[in-house]
Amino acid sequence: PWRTPLEFQRDLEKAFGPRDGAIARITRAFVEARYGRRTPPAEEIHRLESDLQQLSAQDRIATTLEGVPPS
Repeated sequence: PWRTPLEFQRDLEKAFGPRDGAIARITRAFVEARYGRRTPPAEEIHRLESDLQQLSAQDRIATTLEGVPPS
């Protein structure tokens, strides 16, 4: 079933926790870029890239601890 970005954000936060606001920041930037046709400034893009790297690293750590090899 389809979900809006904000519904998907809630699902992600329920599953993984808010992750220090990273999921919300990424979702907000997506909504603004997709529906508001707003290009984020360079410093926001750098923050979003950092958020994505942290989420990816946290996921690798969690899957390794659970015995599932990271992808």
